[in-house]
Amino acid sequence: MNSTIQVRSLLSRLTASRGILIALFVGVFLIRFGWSVSQSGEHASDTDAYLEVAGHLATKGLFAVGQGDVSPTASRPPLYPILLSFFADGDGAISPRRVAMVNLGLGMLTILFTGLFVWRAVPRSPAAAVISALLVAFDPLLVAFSVQAMTETMAACLVALSCWIFALAMNSRRLVTALILGGVVGLASLSRSSFLLLVPVAVVALGWQRIGVEGHWFARLRPALRAMTICALGATLVLTPWVVRNYHVFGKFIPATTHGGYTLAVANSPDYHHYVRTQGRDWGPWSLTRFDETISRDYACLAYYQPGVKAPHISPQQELEMDGFLYQLAFEWMSADLEALCFLTADRFLQFWNPMPHRSSVSESTGQKLFRCVVGVWYSIVLGMMLLSTLLSGRKIFQAPLVWPLLICGVITAIHLFYWSNMRMRAPVMPCVAVFASLGMLSVWSFVRERLKKGIAKTRIMVAERLQCGDL
Repeated sequence: MNSTIQVRSLLSRLTASRGILIALFVGVFLIRFGWSVSQSGEHASDTDAYLEVAGHLATKGLFAVGQGDVSPTASRPPLYPILLSFFADGDGAISPRRVAMVNLGLGMLTILFTGLFVWRAVPRSPAAAVISALLVAFDPLLVAFSVQAMTETMAACLVALSCWIFALAMNSRRLVTALILGGVVGLASLSRSSFLLLVPVAVVALGWQRIGVEGHWFARLRPALRAMTICALGATLVLTPWVVRNYHVFGKFIPATTHGGYTLAVANSPDYHHYVRTQGRDWGPWSLTRFDETISRDYACLAYYQPGVKAPHISPQQELEMDGFLYQLAFEWMSADLEALCFLTADRFLQFWNPMPHRSSVSESTGQKLFRCVVGVWYSIVLGMMLLSTLLSGRKIFQAPLVWPLLICGVITAIHLFYWSNMRMRAPVMPCVAVFASLGMLSVWSFVRERLKKGIAKTRIMVAERLQCGDL
């Protein structure tokens, strides 16, 4: 009889919890939807030319940038424009409403996958899953980029999905989970080139978690090797079409993009170093237009980089040569001044994890400054909680699914120590940050709650003693 009552009580609590979660999810959807509607003009902006690429894919079946007679390019990661191309009309145009619908769907999936991962990784703390999902839902970076036709929203969604799949694959002997994990990480690298390094990291991390505990050494390694092979196969299957296409167009193995040379050069240029050293960001953001003007003037093979042009209208061979030359130029700048390299490396680290946005212009309004301060306070708390939970976890973090979001943060940070870096580059890893921040917040709450309990207990004892003595 008692067991039946306990089961019914448990079922009723689960049903109530499910109802609360559904209500929260619907509420977040309505808030995100309202924000998307209020910022409808942003969906039409095409800062990185993804709408152009999607339009050419829909009308010509060509991955290209520009107008008129265009040439194939690999200057942009392919996944996001491929997705957008399915929503283009007959003329290749994509309405702002459709962009908003795509980004809203990806944003809600990011929230869901983050919550599911924490639910799986920390099963005894459903509150952590709810908090992490809410942190993602209202994250300033993710909210800001959710209304723009850029890759941040898709990349964050795939990061959150990879975390959930890693948690499933870690505790499962089924090879299909390893295959899916490799595929998801491969898709992430097609949405953001910096994620390509995560492919071998995912293979090794999953293999480490799958090492057996019984039998001789080869018997223990066998499940790990099998999982690593299948995970690598999943990533290979996803990346192969893009690699084959690039080899056919450029005659060279290109697993990512031809934009890496530019981002490495711009982050290590003498002009940028001079700006950071002398002016600082209090004078507003550094202008990439100035960099384009300088390199197009000083180097003949880079004359195609015209200020204000999203992507140069050039042949595939010229694009490949420019990328190679920019890599060479960046390495020359880096090796010529090691002090500047160390200074800029530290600066890029600080920019990646900077809690407060820099001013967008020399003269900013009081409202803009207040908004920056609010965002700075938000991220100071979130990043502080992340650091706290990581320190409290200690070595345990390397034996749990939590190691995967930690590795993602570490790998992407390491890449942007050398490539162009700012707060925007951090946006795709914010689901990982939210995971640890939620655990840090719960640790603080547990500490405060225990202190309050002890304080209340002491107060009760003191009151009881005084009552006995007749003082009260």
